[in-house]
Amino acid sequence: EKRLLRDNIVQGTYFTENCKNLETAIQQSFLLGPPRTLRFGVGIDTENGPLLQLSWRHHRFSRMAAQANLTIQTSLSEQSLVGRAEIFPWRSRPRLSVTPELRLVRKRTDDMVQITNTLQTLSTKTWDAASSKWTLSAGPAFVWERYQTAAASRYLQESSLALLANAEVRTHTFEIYDAHPQDGSLLGVSAEYRDRALGFPDRTWKVSGEGRFISALGECGKGHCVAAFRLSASNTWTSADSIDTLPPSLRTYLGGFESLRGFGLTKIPDNNGNGALSSVASGIELRGVDLFIARWEPYVFFDIGATGTKTSHLDAPNYYTSGLGLRWSSPIGMIQGYISRPSVGDFYAYASFGGEF
Repeated sequence: EKRLLRDNIVQGTYFTENCKNLETAIQQSFLLGPPRTLRFGVGIDTENGPLLQLSWRHHRFSRMAAQANLTIQTSLSEQSLVGRAEIFPWRSRPRLSVTPELRLVRKRTDDMVQITNTLQTLSTKTWDAASSKWTLSAGPAFVWERYQTAAASRYLQESSLALLANAEVRTHTFEIYDAHPQDGSLLGVSAEYRDRALGFPDRTWKVSGEGRFISALGECGKGHCVAAFRLSASNTWTSADSIDTLPPSLRTYLGGFESLRGFGLTKIPDNNGNGALSSVASGIELRGVDLFIARWEPYVFFDIGATGTKTSHLDAPNYYTSGLGLRWSSPIGMIQGYISRPSVGDFYAYASFGGEF
């Protein structure tokens, strides 16, 4: 039910029961949503500036609720256009789909400009266990990239085929809370392979993974307390002589709200945008949900991370930060902010409205 509502295939669902001759029959009915929706979203945060998003989605353009959507999103640091479809060609295999996708992305920070255009077609298989959902996808992609870092004197360009693979498992309790989980776990791994046979100058593997583990601790004050831990890692193996010859998508960066709070976007390592070949980052957070006032969440956190300019090697120093913040689930979206003290530099403040559309 939650998945159908999230994908806008239906607008709602309800149950009716009938008791007759000592037997009870329960029937579930659904209210179909409109086949097409157009959405407009706005937001702002201190790392990206104003956020604007426009999306169009066809929720049932073919059998078995096949979907197609087009999304345009822009901010000061990133602009993107994404077209994606999820098609179910085999009626006897409802868990097997084909997902073609076109992604045009431009990113700009103080140290780097990156344009990445990707055309990919992945085959995706999903299945459910008693307490979790599993997803596995793989397929080819064509990637065209143009980029420049502060350390380079000119733009560089690469284009080649790539082989992609992704695996993910998330518990059903994690799914229930949508964009702001309060219990459960998520594990994901992605891999990308390029080779001379695919048009890329050097044989290169990039593997990255992420884990989120959230536990509801029980009642606290008027609400309840939640402990959360996240861990991410990335590693690139390459036959290239120098990291400078790899496009930014095959390197790794830390910094920003999504990876290492208390540091600016892609600021780690501090090497004029050259990035790293390996990284590890983790964070722990303790928050109170409705602790004193309904829909308000005070929280404290500690994040730590490290990067390395060589494969499977982390360089000194470790970067860490601690801070405290406050979230408000307002009627018009999530509003939050925090202040932290990083191990390098002065106090860092972050504030945002929206971001999840």
